[in-house]
Amino acid sequence: MSLHIKGKTIIYKPSRLIKQKNRFINLFVFLAKSDKIKFDKLKTLAEILKEARESKGLLLREVAASISADTAMISKFEKGERKPTRDQILALAKALDIDENELLVSYLSDKVVSDLKDEEVAKKALKAAELKIDLILKKAKK
Repeated sequence: MSLHIKGKTIIYKPSRLIKQKNRFINLFVFLAKSDKIKFDKLKTLAEILKEARESKGLLLREVAASISADTAMISKFEKGERKPTRDQILALAKALDIDENELLVSYLSDKVVSDLKDEEVAKKALKAAELKIDLILKKAKK
């Protein structure tokens, strides 16, 4: 079986892998290294936003004003009490000078974790989703 990610082909045989957990971890590490995203500590979107704002010395109201949002909304984003929209993520990336891709990965991974955290078959679902995405991307290239 082979897996295609960003033009790279990984060939593996499931029988060679002892545990599905190891395969998932190895794939995650590969993706982290290939995208040059720092995953040494997996931070939530809320943590990333708060750290970025504080490191720049910005007040909540300044960030809110820069993306045309309410101060309370930004506070809720930083506490993880509310999830921003994709458009708000892009605006926050620009306002806080954060790499858009890094913020989108955090945003999307938080959404996936939220949906799958209580599912016994979460890892199998992730693998199936990954394969489906690969097929969609392959078809789109044709």
